[in-house]
Amino acid sequence: MTNLAVAQWLQEIAAAKAKAQAKATPSPPNNNTSQDDVSPGREQGHSNTNTNKTTCGISNNGSDHSTSNTTNTTTRSKTTTTTCSTSSCPQHGIITSYNLKNRKKQLQLILPPEPIKPGPGECCGNDCDPCVNTIYWEDLAGYKDRVKKLEAEYEAACKALESGEETQEKESANLSAITREIIKEEEEEEEEEKEALEQEGLSIRSYKPFKILQKRYLTENALLVICDVPYPKPMKTLGGPSQYRQDIITKALFHILIRFKGEDQYLTKAFTPVDLSSRSSRSNNDNSSNNNNNNNNNSNNSVNVALGDKMAFLVKLYPSPHATSDMFRQLQEYNYLEDRIVEDAGEEEEEKGVLYLRGPIQTAKDQERNRDLALKKLDEELKDKSIGNRNKSIINDDSRPRERRKKERIVMIAAGSGITPMYQVLRVIHHYNNNHNHHHRQQRQQQQQQQQQQHQSDKREAFERIVSQELDLVYCNRTSSEIWLRQELQEICLTGQVHDDNDHDHDNKNNSAALTQPIEMHSASSSKESQESRRKVLTRKMRIHHVLSSSCTDHDQDLDGEKECRHHQGCSRHHQCERVNIGGRITLDLLRETLRGNIMSASDVGRVNTDSIQHSSFLEEEEEYLWILVCGPPLFNTDVSKMLDQLGYKNSDRCEIHILE
Repeated sequence: MTNLAVAQWLQEIAAAKAKAQAKATPSPPNNNTSQDDVSPGREQGHSNTNTNKTTCGISNNGSDHSTSNTTNTTTRSKTTTTTCSTSSCPQHGIITSYNLKNRKKQLQLILPPEPIKPGPGECCGNDCDPCVNTIYWEDLAGYKDRVKKLEAEYEAACKALESGEETQEKESANLSAITREIIKEEEEEEEEEKEALEQEGLSIRSYKPFKILQKRYLTENALLVICDVPYPKPMKTLGGPSQYRQDIITKALFHILIRFKGEDQYLTKAFTPVDLSSRSSRSNNDNSSNNNNNNNNNSNNSVNVALGDKMAFLVKLYPSPHATSDMFRQLQEYNYLEDRIVEDAGEEEEEKGVLYLRGPIQTAKDQERNRDLALKKLDEELKDKSIGNRNKSIINDDSRPRERRKKERIVMIAAGSGITPMYQVLRVIHHYNNNHNHHHRQQRQQQQQQQQQQHQSDKREAFERIVSQELDLVYCNRTSSEIWLRQELQEICLTGQVHDDNDHDHDNKNNSAALTQPIEMHSASSSKESQESRRKVLTRKMRIHHVLSSSCTDHDQDLDGEKECRHHQGCSRHHQCERVNIGGRITLDLLRETLRGNIMSASDVGRVNTDSIQHSSFLEEEEEYLWILVCGPPLFNTDVSKMLDQLGYKNSDRCEIHILE
């Protein structure tokens, strides 16, 4: 052996000893490990999984070295050292190492951990997309494909090292091309997951723990749970009316999966979150204060300020024994004074004050309908562009051109906790209308003096977009005390009326006046302008019809057989938007009248005049597109579906039905 070879060999030994000593030094425990990447109860199984490692050693003269399977990286690091140029070596892949004891170079194949199969009860059974089982089989297929590629490349590398065909560049390279590609993909996935965690806090592929900020009983059987995760904000920009309706269905209607860990399996249920940016955290019944302690009552006023942007869940509780209800009753608020996430904390202690969520998701049936709807609307838009201006306008009573368009209505039929997805849609519509009207008021103020004629044209176009939006809600409950979000629905109904664009005051006094009499424009000097304002109030409205199966003393029977609540404090004026029918259930006749738009709220009584009748004849010339949303218990959904089928309402080019489960 020449002096040059000896010197080079000594340098390699010195460098290898230094790296081996650095690697053998125990690193401090990583306390930053979060539960966000793994599910509860599965961390232990993940950490105990032995990673498959195969070592292939080749001597300098080409003789084979014994092949062995190692499972302890600490023991291996005392005898071998890798030639990784990076500060931290990958957890799996093909690694070139050097055995100091035998003076042999060797290759190590470290396989990635196998995906963990979902445990019993982790699938909610609601046909979610994606389902946890679907995610597992997709990950397992990708895992098997990666293992095949790594094993094939490992065999090729071993043969090349055996025959001595490996070059100096290949000897110095510690990772193969496939290994680097796999590591790059994993880094990209981690970055995407981190970005999603920072933006929304939720993951559609795995359950993540979120702190429970507040837990309050609104009624005897209604529980409000607020989690430390932001509620998705409504979209800032929307397209035309057709695109707007499409976004309502595809974006507003989403569910969150909540998972509990039972004694022997997981329990998973789907819930619709509630937006707390308005007043949805209040109790809807004054009698519910008897069920709350003083601390809960004092916190009512602070919810909107501190927790207004957080995601909340309204849960209906059933008498024990009931698995889901019992789990929610056992939930505890997160205690920041005892904030402890330590390495030796027990699993039971770590789960206190947190809720495991996954989402947002939609049911597969709804997604299929939404995709078909999007394609259908795209075809309609392309067809309209090809036709041109053939059916662009018609002439009405005052000989002014008006754009022909579809009159769009949304009919919501809910029962019990099924009001939560309906409230989602109403909040998005309310948010859109407020921004839309505010934008047009600012635009008209800027153009009022210079472009008076163009201003009038813009006003008519805005009127046509708003006039076609009508909402009908049929809400079924047992008693009035079980009506969820009643005050919030009444407020949306109140502010949902179309007001004069020149009216800049939005206080409660003006809003109340909008319900009792037609609004006349301040600048109106002719009967035509006042007639147009009356048309707005008549044709653009939200109507609520409560159907209660049991009677209660809080209602007084009217002459027409319907009953109206009069005792609710602070919102008696809102009840002009709704009607309450007691002592029955939803019937075929009630559903028929609602779908036809013949149900009038109390605020409409005495409104109809000759001007409105003339305008209604104009509306009949417009084509109506109907959205029907149904959500309630399974039996309720089945009964309503049968009624819709009897009335002839099916999915078509003018009707879209969504049964939410």
